[in-house]
Amino acid sequence: MESKPKVLVVVGGRECECLQANLQELSQVVVASGLEEALGKLRSERYDAVFSAWELQGGTWSDFVSSLREQGIHVPAIVYYHCAGEAEWMKALDGGAFDLLAPPFDKYKLAVVLEHVMASRRGLAAVA
Repeated sequence: MESKPKVLVVVGGRECECLQANLQELSQVVVASGLEEALGKLRSERYDAVFSAWELQGGTWSDFVSSLREQGIHVPAIVYYHCAGEAEWMKALDGGAFDLLAPPFDKYKLAVVLEHVMASRRGLAAVA
């Protein structure tokens, strides 16, 4: 049996409470309270994915994804936002995010996203 993926959740607002609760059943969850704390955790430990709020303490999801690239941290970043539409989704993908999620953050939706992340990581590992 495969172990649960380890994910970092970078909190932004109340919507992350539901996200965290449902992710707990599907993965090992570690929480960071802002951009700098998240970057520190990602530099010191390996994570399978990171879930970032749209707005963060110390910046935005875009600042965060840019910092990941600049620092050579290779982890899929899934952005979550309380009112995401097609324009926000395209902005997130164009900005380097793996995906953009909007509520409800139900277990099925999160399980599908995590499976895509893990499949992507397996595919990248096979190529390397």
